[in-house]
Order: sequence, then structure tokens, then C-alpha cells
Amino acid sequence: PILKDIPLVQSLDADLAGRSTDYSISGGVETWKIGLDWHLNDSVRFRGTTSIDIRAPTLNDLYSPQTSNSGPFLDPLTQFNPGGIQTVSGGNPNLKPEVARTYTGGVVLTPSFIPGLTISADYYQINLHNAITNISGTNSAIANLCIASGGSSPFCSLYDRPFPYTNTTPANYPTLIRSQLLNAAFNTTEGEDYEIDYGFNMADVISDVAGQVSLRALLNVAPVNTTSSFPGAPFQHTTQPKGHATLFGSYSLGNWDVNAQWHWFSGGSNIGVFGPGQTYYAQSRYGSFSTTDFTLTRKIALDNGAAMQVYFNVQNAFDSVPPYTVGSSGNPGSIFGGIPQGEDVMGRYFTIGVRGNL
Repeated sequence: PILKDIPLVQSLDADLAGRSTDYSISGGVETWKIGLDWHLNDSVRFRGTTSIDIRAPTLNDLYSPQTSNSGPFLDPLTQFNPGGIQTVSGGNPNLKPEVARTYTGGVVLTPSFIPGLTISADYYQINLHNAITNISGTNSAIANLCIASGGSSPFCSLYDRPFPYTNTTPANYPTLIRSQLLNAAFNTTEGEDYEIDYGFNMADVISDVAGQVSLRALLNVAPVNTTSSFPGAPFQHTTQPKGHATLFGSYSLGNWDVNAQWHWFSGGSNIGVFGPGQTYYAQSRYGSFSTTDFTLTRKIALDNGAAMQVYFNVQNAFDSVPPYTVGSSGNPGSIFGGIPQGEDVMGRYFTIGVRGNL
């Protein structure tokens, strides 16, 4: 607690946390978090946090088995391409934890003149540095970064050469190229989360109607989700929907429950990278998509004191069809239902079941 019961401050609290972690392989890291919670009054509350967060490399990141293949590579240093070179890929035991700086801020409203109503709105921003990503030495942009550094760039570890980088003759063509996980990527994400919860008894609205009503609405808007695989790489913009919304509604009366859920995804872009030499599509955007589900449940009490439920469920009740989206670069537009991810493309279907505790 910092302040309490003064003008404009019903209470002001701070949360402080810190942690020092030492990984036997990845080394030591320090993380911390600062949070503020300000109650203006019983109806208005502000909150915010800032933190340093990490993700340590997994065992697979560190020690995945090495594999080898071969293929052509035009070396920018020697301008030589013999037609084939061995490329080795696998884990990297020298990886360090990823580090993110996170900011959040929001407001929670619980107006006393509408009992049972809670409204919240939050903003977040996450900047992820040293993100673990796979970097291939066969990428000409990586090779040029190494050459421009005169051999001092961390990316130069992807190449085995017989001589220093001052030697530009074909004799200095790489003897081996690596494709390796490195702490090289950057990602920034920001957006807003909104939530509304409201519950009331129908008798308070219509005296002749009983039953409990619960309503909930969730909305996420994430306009920024941008990644750069390495310094100097083009920014990759998300092709996932930037808006998601879910509405829940339930009505309970005695042993009966009726539930409805509406799930919505915004439209989005089929183009993830902009600039010269990038792939563009005649249909640059895809449309929004939503599904609606209904569930009817009957609770039954058994003579032995046990309880069971009989339910009837309709998924995707209006048989909505997801949009066509971009597939692989070699087969664009072929993935039906690829976005929104995780959304069932089966169409309308019904489920009847029984669950209980006997």
C-alpha cells in the first residue's frame, strides 16, 4: 500500500517482484515486474504493469540432432558456385534466453448504478528481443551481412572458410554452411483487450419471469504483430486476423440451462511482407468469419444422490464457411479454412450426450 482514503485516491497499491535465474546451459538472467493498482472509488479502478520477461531455450532448441544436405550456393564473397555444398542444421547449445519488455495499462469500471456490471479495457505492448529463430547461411542477405562486417558478425559462424575474408578468390569458397537457431529475431506486438460481464435475475427486469441471465463479451484488437528475423531483414507482418470477439449468453431456470456463443474473426491481409521482389496476390485480403453455437442442458438428480446432465449441442449452427486464404508460397490460395486458425471447418454438426457423477 502507498496511499489510502485521500481525495481522488481510495487506495493506491504497488506490486514489486524480481527474480534471478541461473540456467546451467544458457547462463544467468534477471527478471522483474512493477505493477500499480489505483482505486479512484468503488466504481473506477486503474491498473498498469511494466516488466522484463524471458523464455529460456528448450532442450530441442539446444540439442536437436544435426542433419545434413547439399545444394548450390552462390557465394557473394568469391562470386563462385561449384554447384553443391554441404549444409548442416541442428540445435545450438550457445543460445541465450529470449528477453521481452512488456507494458500494460487499463481501467476497470463497476458502476454502482448498474449492479452486476463489470467493464474493463486494457492496452498491451510487448517488444521481444533476441528471439530464437532459424538462420540459414544459404540466405544471401545473411552472407552479405557477414561479408560487410569483414568476418566479425555473429552470422559468420555459419560459414567455414579456409582463409580470412580478405581473400575473395574461389579458393576461399566455404567448405561448410550451417543452418542454425540463433538469438537474432525481433518481434513487437501491441493491442487492446476489452471485456464486459453482466449478470442479473430476470425477475428484476420482468417480475413475471424467473431465471438467471449471464452475459459476457470479449474483444481483442491486435493491429501490430511484426517480426524481423535478423537485423536488416524485411519486416514480416501477421496475416492472422487482427480482431477477435466472443459473445457468451446463458439463461438458467431450475434444472434447465440454455447457452449461446458467437465467435467472430476479422478479415485480414494475405500479404505478410511488402517491398520489391515480394509475392503479391490478386485477392490481397480475406473477409471476416463468425460461428454461432447453442447448447441446451437438463440437470437430473438421481435417487442415490448422484447427478447427471443431458445436453444437446449445435456447433456452427448457421453453417458458416471460412474464407479462402493464402497457403504455401508455391501453392497460394489453396488452404481452405487456414485462417482463422483453430476454427472447425466441418460445418454445422450436432452432439447429444450425457455426463454425470455416479
